[in-house]
Amino acid sequence: MARLTDLSPELITQILEFSDWLAYLQLALSCRYLAHCSQRIMARHRKCHDLYRATSDISPKTLPTLCRALLKDPVAISHVLALEFWGQRVSWDDWKPFAILLPNHSRAEGSGGTEPPGDGDIAADEEFVLKPHELDALERIMHDKIRLCVEDCKSWRQKIEEGDDGALKGMLVALCPNLQAVRFVKYAEPNSEGGDADADLGVDEEDEELYRHHQSSLDFLVAAISAQHEFSWSPGLSSLSRIAVGVPSRAVASPESTYRIFSEQALPLFRLPNLDSLYLNGLTLTPEQLNDEVDDLDFDTLFPGSSPSLHSLVIEDAALAGSGDAVPNLIGTMIGASPVLRHVAFQDGRVTGFDLDRILPGEDSTIRSLLFYGAVEVQGYRSEMYYPEEIHTPVFTVDISDVMLCAPATEGKGGPGNGLDPKTDAVGRWGTSRSEFGAYLWEVFGDRIPEWEAIVFVAAERLSEEEAEMIDEGLVRFIRSVERGRLFVEGEDEDEEEDEEDEEEDEEEDEEDEDGDDVEEVEEGVEDDADADNPPASQHPPRAIYLEDIDHTSLTTPRWYANAIRAGQLSGIQVHTRTTPAPRTHTSSFPWPASDKELQTSPLYGTPEVAHYLLKPHNGLVKDACPNCGECATCLEVMDAAAWARAREEEGGAEMAMGDGKGSELE
Repeated sequence: MARLTDLSPELITQILEFSDWLAYLQLALSCRYLAHCSQRIMARHRKCHDLYRATSDISPKTLPTLCRALLKDPVAISHVLALEFWGQRVSWDDWKPFAILLPNHSRAEGSGGTEPPGDGDIAADEEFVLKPHELDALERIMHDKIRLCVEDCKSWRQKIEEGDDGALKGMLVALCPNLQAVRFVKYAEPNSEGGDADADLGVDEEDEELYRHHQSSLDFLVAAISAQHEFSWSPGLSSLSRIAVGVPSRAVASPESTYRIFSEQALPLFRLPNLDSLYLNGLTLTPEQLNDEVDDLDFDTLFPGSSPSLHSLVIEDAALAGSGDAVPNLIGTMIGASPVLRHVAFQDGRVTGFDLDRILPGEDSTIRSLLFYGAVEVQGYRSEMYYPEEIHTPVFTVDISDVMLCAPATEGKGGPGNGLDPKTDAVGRWGTSRSEFGAYLWEVFGDRIPEWEAIVFVAAERLSEEEAEMIDEGLVRFIRSVERGRLFVEGEDEDEEEDEEDEEEDEEEDEEDEDGDDVEEVEEGVEDDADADNPPASQHPPRAIYLEDIDHTSLTTPRWYANAIRAGQLSGIQVHTRTTPAPRTHTSSFPWPASDKELQTSPLYGTPEVAHYLLKPHNGLVKDACPNCGECATCLEVMDAAAWARAREEEGGAEMAMGDGKGSELE
């Protein structure tokens, strides 16, 4: 039998050129002869990997270089793992390095990360301008591999000839065979220097075409997806797993500028076969769509398929505040697009004009977390957000006012006893006792959602001290109920101590009676079956309760929720408030918005400028956020130093009381 080592080095090199480069290392390690034969081609792959694994358009030479590689250098193309687009060039006057902010805060023009070197203004560089025969070859690729029609191919070629780089970017996304991530950096767009555009509509009508003109790369990508989704996928669209549109970065000229992406540009992205996470910054509809001025807004036609693999969806700074059905239909289409969607989050922006309960996942949904970070403006039906009974996800955000409004009232002060509906009559909020409030929390969250993992209460800063005390005691009963897997009854601790003494006596008697052992085993089996639907907290993933920061200057009370925090520490449930250290873990169920920390081609990548981010369930992703240290100026504005010291002492005492192995940071 012929062996590979019997072949000449030249023939082995040719074989390697047609092989998967991911297998080169295993082949080289098999014997010294094969390692020697593969040395040159491995060096070539190593160079391409270092140069192109994370590539951007900061230097204007990059796109033409890679597009030429599409024609004659598959090795270079195979090593493109991430593409980051920092702007849009729409005419030949724009073909110069993008202006970016270096770590020392000086303005510079050039490339970052592992960009191929660029030098000065090269708008007239002949090496840079694609030749007619190269344009002919790219046009054939658009037709044969990306499946665009002849008219569209000619239209995109004309745009390339006019200096628009959208088609070049789109072809790279569609054809790089090992591409994993695409990030569109948030850059200044029309009507953005003087603040946001119309607060309700997000985009002025006269700027709509300008926005589209500055997003031609997205338009090409959408055209490619629409042309392929009923056929086979091109290599890049098949391998792509992460897309982020509008990633904020302090390295651009206007980091706080307005950025918008239209629904018809966003929805086709859900069709990608292996898309795992999607981040959309500035999602909006056209003014006509938001006001229902168009009759044919059919999202089923615009988006007729489902996303087979999408797990995480984050929408930031949305401008969706229409008065008709367009907005809830759009959000509902996105949330229902993937049969495996797990995490959904909204951060800042406006999602109004409809009742929020219209888009809540049903009981049979696969979604495990639904969160609202920061100042997201929403509206609920006769509530701030929605009734607590309407949420079904294990990780969720809920307005504390809605919980208090819906809690059953004490007999004689409202609620069913007086014929008053606690959902519609404010008396129910004021008439709820502390014990009944805890029972209500257990009924709507613990018993109804036994697999709950994290509850994020928002708007707690509106509570009075009396209401905060009621919530504190109510949470204690809720936590004790979760610990037992059933509703905790006041005085149960004393009964448990008596039961323990009785059990010790019974054990002594059972040791003398084997028949008694058999009876006890049967009784224990019945009890286990009864509690099977409510397993103890120890059998669940780590759990947490988050209460929004209290906003009182120089507060002298150590904390409002001391009893709940102590009960949580004893039960293994983390209760996080303004005075407890902010968790840096337990992020698996909290979707992370995109940030400039991910931008590998940024000059700030890996520097302290972008190194420290903290995900706060109330605020979202916050740079250089204080983890409630109790020593900085931000913390001392909330409570004075003496109060922080008392809080830490009390927390330490609770940790000692609960024993080893509990109360650690959430994993």
